[in-house]
Amino acid sequence: MKTYILDTFNRFKRYSDSLDIKTVLCNKSWWVFNDLGEKEIYLFQEDNTLIIAVKGIVSNATWKYISANNSLLISTKSESYLLHPAFIDEVIFALQLDGTSQYSFMIDETQRDSFAPKTLTDITNYFHDKESKQLKAALIETVRIEREKKEQRQQELAEKERDERLIQLSKERNNVLANDDYYKKLQRKGNLIETLMGLIVVVSALAILVVFIIFYSEIAAESRFPEWLGAFGGFLNWLLFGVMGWWVAIFPFILIHILLDGSNNDKIKSIQKKTWDSLLKESDYEKCPKCSCNSVPPKQVNFSCFSYKCPQCGYYSFRNVVIKGPYYSPR
Repeated sequence: MKTYILDTFNRFKRYSDSLDIKTVLCNKSWWVFNDLGEKEIYLFQEDNTLIIAVKGIVSNATWKYISANNSLLISTKSESYLLHPAFIDEVIFALQLDGTSQYSFMIDETQRDSFAPKTLTDITNYFHDKESKQLKAALIETVRIEREKKEQRQQELAEKERDERLIQLSKERNNVLANDDYYKKLQRKGNLIETLMGLIVVVSALAILVVFIIFYSEIAAESRFPEWLGAFGGFLNWLLFGVMGWWVAIFPFILIHILLDGSNNDKIKSIQKKTWDSLLKESDYEKCPKCSCNSVPPKQVNFSCFSYKCPQCGYYSFRNVVIKGPYYSPR
């Protein structure tokens, strides 16, 4: 096994102690590099024997891996070598002679078609090319990571600006509605209708309950039911009669509430939509991720939620932002 001095090889070193040396060496035919043009083959066996063939002449040797100092001991009849694994990839396995800057290079014979060095310069060029490719790959990876970080920062900045714009739109909309006398009148009217409806329901329920208690107490005291009740006698019939009477009493008010408040609510929503649409600019429209059209307007759903519905494909999404200050929610 011939070794060569390479003073600058340290920067190429790449070998992991966790590799199984027996798996690396055995069941392979290793072509040992020499600049004499002689074919020298090493065959490592799992029983720690080593077959060495030089120009077809075979000799037997032994090999042993010493884990204490991560070294490979190769013993022939004439001499022994203590070597340290220094570099390995899919093509070449470099071994450093202990205590020196001399290296021996074994090449996987199955890779001879792609790499068959004839001189030491071919070996050094191989490592230089590999280092250059690694540096280039590392540079490309660094550029990719920086580009992704830049894109992420730009996206975060765009989202922040969009949220700030939505908050600004919400405040502008609130200011417009706060100064709209007709809108405030509709709001007061709606609140009044709901308040009156609540009072009517409570009062009618209490009235039915009072009537029920009075009549039932009188009946219970006399142990009989009025003749005019006829088949409606009995506690359950009285209870059913009271519930039916309560619904009959408040049904007209419920109908009036639906008609009045429904019409009032439609007017409120219409004013809110017109106000919002009048404040939107072309830059406020979003790009649809599904059909890529640029005509998706934001819509304020509630205090902090904005929805986006594409008018082209119907794609729907929403985002939440933090809004401080008064807010006129849709009724």
